[in-house]
Amino acid sequence: MSTPRLPAIEALRVIAAIGIVWFHSGAPGHEFAYTGLSFFLIVSLYFETRRALPINSVLQNAVTRYIIPWFFWFLFYGIFRLAAHVPFFPPSYGSAPPLLKILAGTSIHLWYIPYVVLITITMSIAINLTSRKIVFACSTAAFFIVIPWISFGWIPGAELYPPLPQYIQALPAALLGIMFGSSQNGSLPRSFVIALLAALLIAGWTCPLAFGFQDALAAVLLLGALATRSNTQGSSSLRILSRLTYGVYLVHPFFLSVSRKLLSSSDTLVAVYACTASFGATWVAQRYATRFYDQMEPGRLALRLVHRLRHEGVKNGAQPSDNLRELVDSVEASPTSSDECGADRR
Repeated sequence: MSTPRLPAIEALRVIAAIGIVWFHSGAPGHEFAYTGLSFFLIVSLYFETRRALPINSVLQNAVTRYIIPWFFWFLFYGIFRLAAHVPFFPPSYGSAPPLLKILAGTSIHLWYIPYVVLITITMSIAINLTSRKIVFACSTAAFFIVIPWISFGWIPGAELYPPLPQYIQALPAALLGIMFGSSQNGSLPRSFVIALLAALLIAGWTCPLAFGFQDALAAVLLLGALATRSNTQGSSSLRILSRLTYGVYLVHPFFLSVSRKLLSSSDTLVAVYACTASFGATWVAQRYATRFYDQMEPGRLALRLVHRLRHEGVKNGAQPSDNLRELVDSVEASPTSSDECGADRR
């Protein structure tokens, strides 16, 4: 299923990334800024559910998009902590079992990645084995069970080791994303949406730890963005910034740590510096990765040449060596040559 990017959602992704940095900085208004993480969860699982890819594709995407970057940053933050003469895992994990420490990560923000992977795989298996209607019904039932449980029953506290409190607090947002994505035509009746938002607002009123207000706002923002569907692609600057948001999420704790040492007197300045540095560093890293990719162009050129040689040989009944020079020239001049590919990617 096609899930084109919408300019409104791309803009909200950028704002959400800024909100996450602001939340972790502890700057004024940081509680409200948690809406950014809620939005990321809802929109990520919405699109993953709408696509409903085969499980093999889901697993491949999980490895390339989530597991490999998670492993790199897991080691990065662990080594960074050791270089700062602090334990590999944060002391706040206490005597948590090793598996929970790994899932929480060497920086606590890394809990998000295994969480999204586990939910995405579970959701994809359910859709492939059953149907969207069943997934929608189950996620709806789970939502209306989780909300009262968090609001009026038991709230995760100090007795739970990370990342379990984070996992539980993020459940409403994750279930919202699955519900929106598995609903018929990606839309829900207005009365049903009102019931969802009311439940979240009650949860936020009765227990601030539930982040109900933030989840409700994130849901409204997503529904509003989906309602403003447009054929326009948005500005190129917006698309570039939107592509940086995932990297900003991964790298921002490093710049928060650095900025606190440089600007320890102001949480607001810490947030602004860390946010700017995170976007800038991610942009530079993506540019470098693109150039590294371009260095692989001779190998791709050789593969295309082999393919063309086989194709031309079969079609013309000629030996590949008869038109080797001609094919080399044609492949080098093709629109997929390194210069034009690099220009498109950049």
